[in-house]
Amino acid sequence: MPREGTTRPDPAESSPGRPNSLGIHQRQLDSLLDRVDHARDSMLAPKRRRYVRWPFRQETILLKISHPGGTIAAVKVACRNLSHGGISILHSAFVYPGSRCAVAIPHPTRGELSVRGEVVRCVHLHRMIHEIGIRFDELLDVREFIPSKQRDGKFAVETLEPEDIFGRIICADAPSIDLKLVEHIIHRTRAVVSVATQARRAASFASRGCDLAVLGMDLPDASLPEAVRMIRDAAGHELPIIVIADKRQRGLDKMFREARINALLIKPLTETSLLRALGEFLIHSSHSQRGRSGDAPAAEPAVRLGLFIAELADTIPRLEQAADDYDAMGCYVLCQQVLGAAPTAGLQTLAKLADAASDQLATTMSLEQSRHQIDSLIAACRTAIDRGAA
Repeated sequence: MPREGTTRPDPAESSPGRPNSLGIHQRQLDSLLDRVDHARDSMLAPKRRRYVRWPFRQETILLKISHPGGTIAAVKVACRNLSHGGISILHSAFVYPGSRCAVAIPHPTRGELSVRGEVVRCVHLHRMIHEIGIRFDELLDVREFIPSKQRDGKFAVETLEPEDIFGRIICADAPSIDLKLVEHIIHRTRAVVSVATQARRAASFASRGCDLAVLGMDLPDASLPEAVRMIRDAAGHELPIIVIADKRQRGLDKMFREARINALLIKPLTETSLLRALGEFLIHSSHSQRGRSGDAPAAEPAVRLGLFIAELADTIPRLEQAADDYDAMGCYVLCQQVLGAAPTAGLQTLAKLADAASDQLATTMSLEQSRHQIDSLIAACRTAIDRGAA
C-alpha cells in the first residue's frame, strides 16, 4: 500500500447509516453467507487450502485500495472469512486482481489493525455482489482474532509438508511407543528434536533454547502442571506446549486451562494431526508469502546447523555411555536421532555414518559387532562440533 497519494471516500459511503457498499446489515449478511456456504458445501471435491478459513462475519470493515496515479479509495465492505494468509470480503464493485490494498481488521483488545495485502481474485456472486480475496503480505496470527470456542481445538494450518516445519522441539514423556511415534514424525521435518523421559531432563533442554514442547501425560517425576511450569521456567518465556492424551476425561480441560496448555491432541495420533499442531506454532507470522527470493530468512541453514550442533554435544556422551553399558537398543535410538536430524543441518556424511551404525545394530543387536560403526559415528560427531564452533 503506497504511503503517498490522496485518500478519497467511495461515493457509496456517503449515505448515513450505511454499514458497507452493499447496504446490508448483519442479519442480511448472515442470511446471504449461509446461502453461499450451503451452496459451496454441496460441491464435490472441495479444494484443499494452505490455511483454514474461519468464519469472520463483520458487517463493516474499512478497505483502502490503491489505484494507478497514487489515489487511494477508502470503502466500507462486509467480511466473510479470515485465515492466516488472507481475508475474503464482499463489495459492490469489481476490483482488479493485483491491486494493492490495506484492510482494517477489528482486534478484540487492540482496536482496528491495518493489514497490507494484494487482491488475488474477484468473483461475481449475485447481482452487484462481488467476493474479493486478499492475500496478506505477512502471515496473520488468526488466533488473536477468532475466539477459542469458535476454533474448538482446530488448527489454522490446513495442509503442509514435513519440510515446512523447522525450529527446536522438546518431546517428553515416559518411554512408550507413542513417544517413539512422535519422535519419528518430528524427525521427518526440518526441526531438531530433543527427547526426554523426565520433566527435569526436558527443563534442561529448554534452558538451552527451544521453540515448542510436546508433552505426554505420564512423565514419572512430575505432574503435567508441574512439568509445564518447570519447562517454561527453564525456557524463560511462555513456551508453546502441545499435550498428547489418551482421551478426554473429567477435569482434563480445567487442568489444561490452568496450566495454559496451547493445544491438546487425543490419541490415536496421526502424522497429519501432529504436523498441523506443530505448524500452528512454528510457521511464524514474520515469514512473507509473496514469493520473493528475499523472503526466506537468509540465516536459516546456519540456524539449523547451530541447533543441531548444540543437540549433538548432548548426544555424544549419551551414545558413549550406552556403548560402554552394552545397551544396543539405547545406541540404536541415539543413532536414529542423529540420522533423522543430520540432513536438516546439511551434514549428509554424518547421516550416512549414523545410517550405517543403525543398520548394523538393527541387524546384529550386538555392541561388539557394531563398535566400529559407532566409534566412526562418534568421531564424525566430534569433528562436526569442532567445525561448528570454529
